[in-house]
Amino acid sequence: MIQTKYIRRHFIEKAVRAFAPAGTVLEVGSGRRWRYFDGSVTVNRDDSAEADILCDAEALTLADGSFQNVACIEVLEHTPSPERLIAELHRVLEPGGRLLLTVPFIFEIHDRQDYFRFTRMGLEHLLRHFSEVSIEPNGGVFCVFFHFIRLSLIGKLLFPVLNNLGYGLDCIFRQAEPRITLGYTVVARK
Repeated sequence: MIQTKYIRRHFIEKAVRAFAPAGTVLEVGSGRRWRYFDGSVTVNRDDSAEADILCDAEALTLADGSFQNVACIEVLEHTPSPERLIAELHRVLEPGGRLLLTVPFIFEIHDRQDYFRFTRMGLEHLLRHFSEVSIEPNGGVFCVFFHFIRLSLIGKLLFPVLNNLGYGLDCIFRQAEPRITLGYTVVARK
């Protein structure tokens, strides 16, 4: 049963649980409020996030190969240069290190710095320098449909029903590669 207010959050939490990093973790775009992994180092350009390191992720002030794992949760759409950000994440990962990346696809504008949405093909291109890349869609047409109904007044009251109905219908009518999805979860290895 999905209990999160935003079904997108359900997929993010599922990805975080499945990632299970061993070793050092850098969380990009995180801070005190959005720390997903105990003992991680957080970096954010916004000082209100109360991150461990205050800097722009497109120009990280960290040594090459300094982390075994990097998590970048719902950040890529907020950077004006996603290719530069991905290059920085690749640079700070040690050889064989893993990246967890989540991005929205069909989703409302949710910040004043919300620049991009990414397709599977776009993600494959951005992550072309990684040796292994797994890209999983987060729901299908029903999750997307009920997500947008959830934005209405009635949807704000009925979100538990709408989220579970959309998820259930997507499971029943599952498409291996949906053309419409809320977003993607990516796990990549350097």
